[in-house]
Formats: sequence, structure tokens, C-alpha cells
Amino acid sequence: MIVMIIFRTLGAHHVLTFREFRLFLYNVSLALLFAGLLWVLYIALEPYVRRQWPKILVSWTRLLSGDWKDPHIARDILIGCMFGIIFQLILHFSLNIIQPLFGYRNPDPPGAFAFRSIEGPRLFSSVLLNLLFQSVYFVLGLLCLLFLLRTILRNQKAAIAVFILFAPLLAGPGDYWDYGTWVAICCLGCFILIRFGIVTGLVSFFVLIMFSNFPIGLDASVWYSGTSYTALAILVVIVLYAFYYSLGGRPIFGTPRLDE
Repeated sequence: MIVMIIFRTLGAHHVLTFREFRLFLYNVSLALLFAGLLWVLYIALEPYVRRQWPKILVSWTRLLSGDWKDPHIARDILIGCMFGIIFQLILHFSLNIIQPLFGYRNPDPPGAFAFRSIEGPRLFSSVLLNLLFQSVYFVLGLLCLLFLLRTILRNQKAAIAVFILFAPLLAGPGDYWDYGTWVAICCLGCFILIRFGIVTGLVSFFVLIMFSNFPIGLDASVWYSGTSYTALAILVVIVLYAFYYSLGGRPIFGTPRLDE
């Protein structure tokens, strides 16, 4: 709720009139609605998911308890960054390299927020928090869908198969190429959720949509290079944090000395 209020406030244009108060009430009410839906979904499913797939909630529970330095959390974040980059490579390879070779389509345009993110620090922060909100909502929603399929079909393999075939439709693919690309991504995403858990899935999706919604590049001559470098710096900071704490206090270089 707090994240949504902040990114909607940062992303709006403000004029000191009575309409500003109405805008604030609208943002708060909308945030309460989405937070309430998410809370009901989580409270309803968490006991059953914990019973069936307890491993996927380990790092998520520790993260919610505030243990940011836990090696298990850091490991899952690091793995999530890696899979997020792999997701983006799959999309880039399919949409911008393979399909144009067959004359099927042009390279994909930038994401919906790409142009807003280059309009200044305020809108950059709004887009970043919006992507974080989307990541939490999307990953928990997919987990809900996967668990409901498992409950209905009473078979985990069948549930995974239906999930892989159905979940890509949520991305709104416009053709068979897009559908095939998202099927490959959903196969990998399903493996991530079941093998590593919510935190890894959340981070991987966040990295994927961050690459899709920020103008990423290394060319310092373009006028939006500051936005590109800031987005890359955020990813580097996340990776360095995850790598450092995933060591669990062991030295980065060398081997730990045994206590005598």
C-alpha cells in the first residue's frame, strides 16, 4: 500500500488546489484496494502453500521478518538477478534477432514506462517503485494460479503443464512467436518458483521488467545516458549486496581459517 501511494504521488502532476486533496484520497483508496486484495489472497493461500511447498516460503518469510543479511535471502536474490538477465536475453534473442531474420516482425518497442523514466529523478523513482509493486503482485498471482491448478488437478506435473500453456496468455501475446517465447519463459519461471521460491521469482521478474522499461545502454553520448547508468547501477548494487551476504561471513578472497 505504501509503495503504491508513493509511486502514484511521484508520478502525478501537482497543482496546489482542492483537486490535490481529491487526488491524494484517490491514490490512498486505490492503494488500499490493491493492498486489501493482495492481503486476502496471501492469507487465504499461505497456510496451504506452506503445507505443500514449504521451501518456497523460507527466504520470503525471513525477508518479511526483516533479516536482510540472511545468506539464504542473499543467495535467492543473486540467483533471481541471474535468471532475470536470462529472461531478458531470451526475449531479446527471440524478438529482436530470430524473428527479424525471417522477416516476421520488427524489433520490439521500449516498455510502457521507458519514456516516463527519462523525464527526471521524480518520474524515474515513480517508475522504479511501480515495477517493484508489479513484481510482488505478479509473482504472488502466478503462485496462486499454480497452486489452484495443483489443487484442482490433484497432480503437480499436470498443474505445471497447464500453467506453462495458460500463463503466457496473461502476457497478451499477439502471435505464435510471442506465445512460444513466453512459454519458454514460463517453463523457466515455474522451475524458479518451485525450486528457489518467491524471492527468486520476484527478483527475476523485477530485473526482467526493469530492462524492458528503462533505456538500458552504455553509450555516454546519448542524452538519456544518466537514466541508463542509474538503472544499471541499481542492478549492480543489488548483485553486490546479494553476493556479499550470500557468503555468510566468509571472506571473499581466500579460505576461512579454522579456529584452533
